[in-house]
Amino acid sequence: MTLVELAIVLALMGILSALAFAGFRGVLPRYRLEGATRDLAEGLILARMRAISTNREHRFVPDLATDSFVVDEGDVADNATSWTRKSTGGGSGSWPGVDLYRADNLVDGAVRFNTDGSVDPNDNRAYDFIYLDGGPQSGRRCIGLRTVDGRVWVGRPSATDCEPDRGIRK
Repeated sequence: MTLVELAIVLALMGILSALAFAGFRGVLPRYRLEGATRDLAEGLILARMRAISTNREHRFVPDLATDSFVVDEGDVADNATSWTRKSTGGGSGSWPGVDLYRADNLVDGAVRFNTDGSVDPNDNRAYDFIYLDGGPQSGRRCIGLRTVDGRVWVGRPSATDCEPDRGIRK
């Protein structure tokens, strides 16, 4: 192999690496949004499972200012008045480029799970929603929560709802 051939091979490898890096940069924001959405949905599911397994009310509290959440355990089965922190998620750069921008229908800013896994609804609504914005490259996602049984789904926001991803039923 001559020096010219080696230079051509190195130049081709550099070009291919640059193309791969450019493609990866476009995909990264979408992965970050999906990861943040998954983290929040898993936090909701954790709070629900803990409420059922411990027979104590639990709450999931999203913090829009810090893009984080906490899961707290109540002091009694129903109508808890004091709470003990059990787990946290997100915050301090965990989801770069992702904004937790809206949470609808939450009672006192939280989702409260009863011991049967159902949710204390605000204004007797059937669903609660949490919305995330990943910016112009990755779009928006939402997490829906059916209050009657605490079922959680992930989807895309519409004008008035959180439309589940294909294959998921509300």
